[in-house]
Amino acid sequence: MRTILVLILFSGLAIYVSQSLVRIQLRSDRTTAFMAIAITTLLMLLRLQLPLYLIVASVSFFDPRYWMTFLRLWLHQWIIMAGLIILIIHYLHKRKRFFFHHMDFWLLGYLLTFIISLKNSPDLILGIKWIIYLLIFLGAYCLFRLSISREKDVKMIIIWLIVCGVATSIISYASAIGRTRVGSLVLTNPNALGNYLAMIFPMAVALGFFGNFSDWKKNLIKVGAVTIIISIILTYSRSSWLGSLVGILVLFILRPRVKYLLCLIILIVGLSFIPTVQHRIFEDQADAGIVYRQNKIELAYSMFKEKPILGYGPGGFQAIASSMDDWWFRAHSSIENLYMQMLAEGGLLQVVVFFGLVIFVTRLGLTTIKVLPSGFLQASVLGSLASFWVVLGIGIGENSLFFPQTNWLVGFHLAIIVKIREIAGLYGGKES
Repeated sequence: MRTILVLILFSGLAIYVSQSLVRIQLRSDRTTAFMAIAITTLLMLLRLQLPLYLIVASVSFFDPRYWMTFLRLWLHQWIIMAGLIILIIHYLHKRKRFFFHHMDFWLLGYLLTFIISLKNSPDLILGIKWIIYLLIFLGAYCLFRLSISREKDVKMIIIWLIVCGVATSIISYASAIGRTRVGSLVLTNPNALGNYLAMIFPMAVALGFFGNFSDWKKNLIKVGAVTIIISIILTYSRSSWLGSLVGILVLFILRPRVKYLLCLIILIVGLSFIPTVQHRIFEDQADAGIVYRQNKIELAYSMFKEKPILGYGPGGFQAIASSMDDWWFRAHSSIENLYMQMLAEGGLLQVVVFFGLVIFVTRLGLTTIKVLPSGFLQASVLGSLASFWVVLGIGIGENSLFFPQTNWLVGFHLAIIVKIREIAGLYGGKES
């Protein structure tokens, strides 16, 4: 009961703060907004895990975008920024030691590839904007690492993530009325919703099959996973389908279970008979959208050939596409492919560092799963590793690392792996 009351408080507080921030443009409401921020800050000091709950709740239910003269952020981004400031002050005040993990250095190296290539960007302001998108992902990773210290904390935030994912899925069903593709309260774009849920789905499956919960709780989590996958299907987002398939395959390779593989096969076969699904999978190759996507890939490849080492810098593809005479390119200036964007904007340097990071994360997850005993911690690492690979699968059609409303979840999954290693006493870095 105490946990339920705390979660209700967090959700209500998120809605109250976000509503106040929406009205921040009106002078008469600035005092209210200031009080909301002040109260939230005080509560963050009382419970350091509060920002994590607020981020998930905001993106799931109410995540307005607000701006001041010097800053323009969504609510969840403000929470990440404010939470990090508070936690850093807390660590300095308490003189607490921070454990630097090897993951931190890989992520720092990845960030540096963007900063190094920034000098080649045709639009410096746009390049800085793309780096800020990346910092949201890195900030969420740091926030999780600084605020979590116990297994109970990890369990609560993961359960909250799954609960909000299920709630978002159920809400999306209502939006299907009169529409061919579903959206949610915040993630109204079907691709964004599908990508977000695809990064939650493997965690729900892992906990439902391998967590050390009672049978009725496991069955409840499995029902939640089914609820999520139905919403993913109804988004008709091919990148989300591919990402979910990659996540399930990773789970099956690491922990083979014939039951859920058979369920997946039955589901795929059943879906193949739905006309809308057939259209999305076997879309007419003469469709103008596909032709333009091919042209985007050709443009990205030509950019890579011109500057193969450092690329055109962050935001370089968008800057060039936006300046073209073709109106379609100007309206759809993002490349929507993680790997081609890295080649075009980061060059070989960024590609090498990124795939080094992929190898490192995969190896770290595998070794952690191997040494941990069966139970919640092992299942959580399994779910986060599979979710990380979901992002790689999605990367063929979307770039989840740069979508600011969902990329923070990638940081959460990486931090879960590192934090569970710390909780289990499996260190791999140095203290400071």
